[in-house]
Amino acid sequence: MRGMLLPVDGSPRDWIPGLGWQPDLIALLDDAANEVYEAILCEEEGTKAILSGLRSVIEKEALFCSLYTDPGQPTGAAIFSIRPRREKR
Repeated sequence: MRGMLLPVDGSPRDWIPGLGWQPDLIALLDDAANEVYEAILCEEEGTKAILSGLRSVIEKEALFCSLYTDPGQPTGAAIFSIRPRREKR
């Protein structure tokens, strides 16, 4: 189902030969649709670049259900879920 899981990952490479520096490519994908929602070349994978990509995805597509990030740390990955608000009784 579209919008259920949004994986976010970055990769530093020589994406543009001759540029003089290696930008990171941040990709935000829809796991179910196998579709790239946003791709950003930036100086460094970090909070600012990821939040910029998330804002763009939310504005263009909609709010997703779960966000999967892989911080590349020994502690592992993180999954953040957005739950619908409960109605007041």
